Formats: sequence, structure tokens, C-alpha cells
Amino acid sequence: MIAQHTLHPVQTLNALCKRYPNLTQQVNAAWSKKLADPGLWPEWCLLPMDEWARIIEQQEQLSGNALPIEVKFRDLYLLSAVGTWKFSQGVYRVDKTFQQALLESDLGKDIPADVLMHMPEWCIYVETPDERWKNSVELLGFWAHISYSEEHNYPKLNILLLTSQGECRIPGVPLGNWPIDEAFEREFSEMESKVVGNYTFPAQIENRMLFSKWRSSYPHIERLLHIILYCCCDKPDIDDARQPGTSPQRPQAKQVKGGFRLFPASAPRFWTVGNNIGEQLRQVQQDNQEKETSCGSGRSRRPHLRRGHWHGYWTGPRKSEVPQKFILHWIPPQLIRGSGEEKS
Repeated sequence: MIAQHTLHPVQTLNALCKRYPNLTQQVNAAWSKKLADPGLWPEWCLLPMDEWARIIEQQEQLSGNALPIEVKFRDLYLLSAVGTWKFSQGVYRVDKTFQQALLESDLGKDIPADVLMHMPEWCIYVETPDERWKNSVELLGFWAHISYSEEHNYPKLNILLLTSQGECRIPGVPLGNWPIDEAFEREFSEMESKVVGNYTFPAQIENRMLFSKWRSSYPHIERLLHIILYCCCDKPDIDDARQPGTSPQRPQAKQVKGGFRLFPASAPRFWTVGNNIGEQLRQVQQDNQEKETSCGSGRSRRPHLRRGHWHGYWTGPRKSEVPQKFILHWIPPQLIRGSGEEKS
């Protein structure tokens, strides 16, 4: 029986480890290939999707049971997210006032998708209290990580939802030097090209229904992207309440007899997101209410809050061997004084 105080993502991790009891050893065995040849896959992911697939095959051989294809597909995305998160277990708790303002801002059309490559850890878990997926099922939180596969020549942001009904995979976001909104269109175009394929007519209908369902998820995925983007922006307001001044980072291997080894985190580590900004916003909102009350009902323009927005710019010379870097900031809502208000 699961203790009620156990965090939901930890419950998912524990259940996964029961089905894959040798997961830590299998991950280290796969990761040792990269130690021998660092160029096998990029630094921004723990293991490529191909290695996670091999772990599934290994588990089939160890258990002597062949898994159905749909279970393999589900486990592939579960392992790549939760299996990666096992080694850091960072839980990101977003300030409610900050989150509300963040979600009300416009994502814009000029943010390069590869900004999302700057994840603070290999995989993060974000709690989403009071959020609902597609306005129906309770959304407890989600994992986000960058995946790499030999099948694609570009990385993908993968998001795994944790709802009150279980885990749910949503379409990945291809990352590259194209805008975020174009990234979604690239993924949907690829999915649509596979809808027909060499399938029977009933399978084509089922694929079209699945594609339509995923396409309708875009506005809801966009809400989650605001939070992930903020974690990837330049100098985000992320801190550890128990160890103020620290920042999240990728797990570091430890030297043991015979080489280096990755160890799972002993417990979740909680990161606060936007706490300082949230406190400032609450003060601004209070000031705004006081000014509105003192303005009366005259014809002068009342003070109001200007909505928060994303702002980014490129740094570095355009013609250089060193690629330019896109610096992204989120500008919080600002109090705009009314036309009849005296300036100090």
C-alpha cells in the first residue's frame, strides 16, 4: 500500500522501478558507452531513445515475457522521462501569482525553439496544482526533457503528463533554429504524413482521430510551454528554499572502483520558481487596487497593469565561428499610472 504522503511523481517512479528492478545498473551500462566514446550522443540527454528501447528488450529477456507493442511504446516514453528523472528528482513548485501572470502572457512568434535546449536538468518535474488538462481531468504535474534519437536529425522536447488518471504522453516539440509555433507545425505535419501510410482503412480512421485529438491539444501544451520556457530563460528566479542561492544542475557521476557511476537521487529536491517575482506582483496588485480606489469616478484614465510578456535578443557577432546566443527574459506585469495621477 502506497503511503498517502508520497509525492505523485515518486509513486510513478517506484512503480516503474518495480517493473524494471535493474534500471540503475542498466542505465549505467548504457551510459558507460558514452564515457568510452563521448561523441555517441549529445550532453543534454542522459540516454538516447534507442538505449531506452534496448533496456526494454533486456527486461523482456530477463523476465522471459514478451511485452505487447503498446506496452513497449508506453514504457519507452515513461522510461525516457521518469527513468531520467530518477537521478535528479527535481520538483519545481511555481508561485501561484507568478504562474497566473506567466500564463496570461503572449508566447509570441519570434522565440527560437532551441531556447528550450537550456533545460536546468536532464529532466524536470513541474507541479501544477489547480490545473486541468483540456478542462476535464486533473493535471497533477508533468515531466519535461530533451530526447535524442538516431531516427531524427534534431532534438525534441518531450512532455509526459501526470494526471489523476495516470500518465499521458503528448506530441513532442522539434527543436532547432525555427520559431516555437513553427515547431508545432513541423511535428503535426510529420504526424499527418503518417496518418495514412500503409495502414488498413480502419487503422487510418483511428490514426486520423488520434491526430485530431493531438492537434486540439496545442492550446493546452502552450500553457505548459510558458513554464518550461521560463525555466530555460536567462537567470530565472529558481531557488532551493532549504539551500538559498543554489541552482539546479545535471547529476554528476561519482568515481567508484572501476570507473564512474551515476547514482539515483536519495529523495526529491524542491525548487521554488518565481517566488520573488510573485511577491513583487502581489505588491503591485495591491498598489493598483489602492490607486483605483483613490481615483474616484472622474474622466481621468485609471491606473492599470500592463500584461507580462516575453522579450529576447541575440548576442555575439553575426559573422563569427562562434554561434550567436539568444537571450530570453520574461518581463513581469507593470503598473501604469493613470492620466490624472500626479508624478512624484
